[in-house]
Amino acid sequence: MKKNKLAVVIPTLRGAGCEKTLSEMLFDFGQEFEVDLVLYAEIIDYDIPENINIKLIGTDDSPNHTILYKIFRLWKRIYNIGKILKKNKYDAIISFIDGCNTNVYLGKKLFNLKTPLITAEHTINDGFFEHNPYGKRFAKVFKFLLKITYDGADEVVVISESMKKYLYESIGVKNKNITTIYNGIDAEKFNLTKNENVQFEVEFQEAKIRLLNVARLDYMK
Repeated sequence: MKKNKLAVVIPTLRGAGCEKTLSEMLFDFGQEFEVDLVLYAEIIDYDIPENINIKLIGTDDSPNHTILYKIFRLWKRIYNIGKILKKNKYDAIISFIDGCNTNVYLGKKLFNLKTPLITAEHTINDGFFEHNPYGKRFAKVFKFLLKITYDGADEVVVISESMKKYLYESIGVKNKNITTIYNGIDAEKFNLTKNENVQFEVEFQEAKIRLLNVARLDYMK
């Protein structure tokens, strides 16, 4: 039986939480669908299934350019994404991360595609626009683009109820199809038995306060 075709779009699989979560999900996607992983650049820090097809949109990702060049690059990304989506005639599209979600939505509109679009949001909250210099500078533009993207998507997936509330109340999204799916883990990979000999540094063992951080160190985390 022929499998349905699924496009999964994300800038890269560079080491971060959303990218790690997606790398795990690809193993399940690959069992049910014919999957194309569409990337801005072929940066993959995690294991992915061998049966996943990789497609590159072919645009520069360097931060060292003028505003005019970045506008041109953005247009090229939107066009290239739309071109890939149209050429391969997918049955569904899943995109990840705010700016990428917007690019996929606009690329889909540019080529007048009716393919169902699911967008996954892992980042946006008050802290993003308050403490991210780039996000703060262009907050009004970003919020407008996010609103039209998430209102136009067939389904929006967020990772917390507070993020859903933020999209409705601060971004002004009207789409009722927003679903909260919390980040999951593979419990077997963290199943340390009581008898397992785990060695910690002396400083940690003797410390009065022990702090565990599982995230990058910045204000939002």
